[in-house]
Amino acid sequence: MKTSPGCIFIFNLLFISSLARAQEIESDSVPKPEVRDTSIIREVTYAYGIFVGLEYGKWIERAFQRDRRRYEAFVKMRVYRRWHLVAAYGKEKSLFDDLKGGGWEIQLDGTYARLGFDYAFFQAPYSADDNVYAGLRYGTSRFDQWIARYVIRTHDGLYDQIGSLPQAQVQTDWLGIVIGAQVEVFHTGLYLGVELNPRFKLSETRQNSIKNLYTPGFGEDINGRSFDYRATLAYKIPLFKRRVKERVKVKT
Repeated sequence: MKTSPGCIFIFNLLFISSLARAQEIESDSVPKPEVRDTSIIREVTYAYGIFVGLEYGKWIERAFQRDRRRYEAFVKMRVYRRWHLVAAYGKEKSLFDDLKGGGWEIQLDGTYARLGFDYAFFQAPYSADDNVYAGLRYGTSRFDQWIARYVIRTHDGLYDQIGSLPQAQVQTDWLGIVIGAQVEVFHTGLYLGVELNPRFKLSETRQNSIKNLYTPGFGEDINGRSFDYRATLAYKIPLFKRRVKERVKVKT
């Protein structure tokens, strides 16, 4: 009688499972040393300095979105051990259009600024500057917008008329959450970083009671929220080093 390949596969699978189970039972019968978490005091070196960098992620986007130009520079400085102070300044010129969804076409041109802090909740053992961090940002943007096209709702409840508004200056303020990481490139003093930035609008000044659908530095307003990412390249200007003693947990 000819044995099917399926039967052979099932037999081999059962054999391997039985063998693995037998080894597991055998290993369980051997007493293992008890692993305990304990804490020790060790010295950690914090290298204080100023990171000066650029956000380059939007430069890559320009290859796909030629109607949007954004430039951003930032500085970051360690102020106390794992805490960093961060400030950013940028300029953006964009064309926001939603002709299929709502018939909007808005040209924007303005600057924005962000200020906040980061806390490095994970640091590499070999360098405190290679870390994973979380933080908060307060952002504000004052910009010029020209609403070239928007749909007007008539008395019968239909959006069947097109209007436009002249250029006006408006402002948006927001609060952002940052989750990111940075790592040094081959001991060159250059650091690559990436961040995820959910943002929440705090306040705004409007033109003709129309909410700001798009804000430089904030992005598109989706029910008062926005989400963005940042890819950064920074150079560290070293200032001084400080060795401190910290209590850390280790397994013994």
